[in-house]
Amino acid sequence: MQAQRLTVASLVITSLDPAAPGGFTLATGGAEPAVAASGTSYLVAWRTGTDDVAAVHVRPATGALVDAAPLTVAGTADHEYGAAVSWDGAQYLVSWTSHPQLSPALATHVRLLPEAAGLGVGTVTDLGIPGQALAAAFDGTYHVLPLLVDGIGGPEVHAVRVSTAGALVDDFVVAPSDVGAPAVARGPGQQLLIAYHAFIDRAPYGPTRHVFGRLVVPCASAAECDDGDPCTVDSCDVAAGGCRHVTYACTPGECEASAVCDGSGGCLTTAQSDGVACADEGLTCTTDACQAGACRHAVQDGWCAISGQCVTAGTVDPADGCRRCDPAASTGAWSPVVGCFDAGAPDAGPTDAPPASDDAPPAASDAPPAPDAPPDAPPAPTDAPPTPTDGSLPPADGPVGAADGGASPDAGAGGTAGGGCGCRAGADAGSPGLVLAAVALALALVGARRRRSRRPCGQRTR
Repeated sequence: MQAQRLTVASLVITSLDPAAPGGFTLATGGAEPAVAASGTSYLVAWRTGTDDVAAVHVRPATGALVDAAPLTVAGTADHEYGAAVSWDGAQYLVSWTSHPQLSPALATHVRLLPEAAGLGVGTVTDLGIPGQALAAAFDGTYHVLPLLVDGIGGPEVHAVRVSTAGALVDDFVVAPSDVGAPAVARGPGQQLLIAYHAFIDRAPYGPTRHVFGRLVVPCASAAECDDGDPCTVDSCDVAAGGCRHVTYACTPGECEASAVCDGSGGCLTTAQSDGVACADEGLTCTTDACQAGACRHAVQDGWCAISGQCVTAGTVDPADGCRRCDPAASTGAWSPVVGCFDAGAPDAGPTDAPPASDDAPPAASDAPPAPDAPPDAPPAPTDAPPTPTDGSLPPADGPVGAADGGASPDAGAGGTAGGGCGCRAGADAGSPGLVLAAVALALALVGARRRRSRRPCGQRTR
């Protein structure tokens, strides 16, 4: 078995001669090699000419062998072949397949080897799966081995996960029926790509072989990613390649005695004792102390803390004379003064008067009401006598007229004879003022009469 070192300027092998630049011999009489790297060494494993499995460490700088001779990884009487190698950050894992002489039964084995020279203390472990391991990769938690396992419809691709202690974790199906030649590589996070070929004789594929791939992550839910650390938020992110662990911290506040992670991104806190001093808000009228786990700023008796200022009790609001500091009502805002209206004017009460009652008396006029006529006065005449056109007035002491409605014999010139009840103005009532006064008196008497029951003209009230 040979190998050759290549440079960036010479990536094409032009000679298989071990003596060519960069070429060296790893073993004689071997086949089916597999290789993995740790960063400081390589491990190459292969099937020997006697159907055993051997391996050797190689230095990256020179290609020189670290081991003095190839290491025998598996050397039983069974046929052993199909070696695969993976690195988990601390050690190598070598896997292979075996079957007894004259028997088709298959078995998969693994063995852990150290990064340095030698076989270390690792022992061979039979995984108990009748399959053929052809590749291996580490997903960050487990070594993953794709296997060819006999199925009802032909070979199936399975994958097994092996712990860093070399123990079987689980086995799951990657592709069923008539597949082969699986290969695997690690991608982002813990994601793996398993590739294989399959013969499919149905549309739209066949009849021919095709190469397929399947992405594999080591989780299906956040519960499978629990790392036991309460200060990480664990989740299963298939796109990112599997389990994610986001770290956070909990720091107690000034009024908290302790704070611990709850495993879900939150913190469980224990309150500080009430009364413990906390941050001063800068007001002399407040007491700054912890209360129920929070810093409180209690206003002292006789004060208000309004708009970031200390105000003594009873102080009137400069912007509104009807508000003042009243700690009994509020210590954080101006309180209204009861009964105060419009900058100190007393409250006038409601402005809407109740509706007027139907029995309310009529509103008084500007002129005083006329007095009622004496009870014994004769009723006012219904027909007033005409005023003489020559300006003369009848005598003031003339007779009123006959009770039977006849004309008065003493009417004289310019007098007016009237039927029914009548009356005359006095001789001295020649001025317009007296006439108006007489008319007003007559109207008042008419109003008074309307309030009385009707009776025959000239009849007196008894």
